[in-house]
Amino acid sequence: MGKWHRITKAVQRESGTNYWHRRDVRRTSACIMKALGINARMIDEILAYNAKKDDGTSEPLEAYLSSAHLLDHIEYPKKVNLDKLAEALCLIESDLQNQ
Repeated sequence: MGKWHRITKAVQRESGTNYWHRRDVRRTSACIMKALGINARMIDEILAYNAKKDDGTSEPLEAYLSSAHLLDHIEYPKKVNLDKLAEALCLIESDLQNQ
């Protein structure tokens, strides 16, 4: 853990931040990935957790995602714009079928 501690301190020093731990970054990343619609098992894989629960996810992920609801009100520009594109493509397809 000494090496991880030194790395964390170096990142904090270079970024001008402090009072956070690596698990904070992991938890925040997990919440953002969930909000983006990434499958829980994939989040576990990205975070390198071993699934232990019956649903194929890990207990740490469950703990991380317990606060994910805080991001529910945030709209992500990529998703919003891809949804618009999908709607336009459906309209185009519908119009072509009606011709």
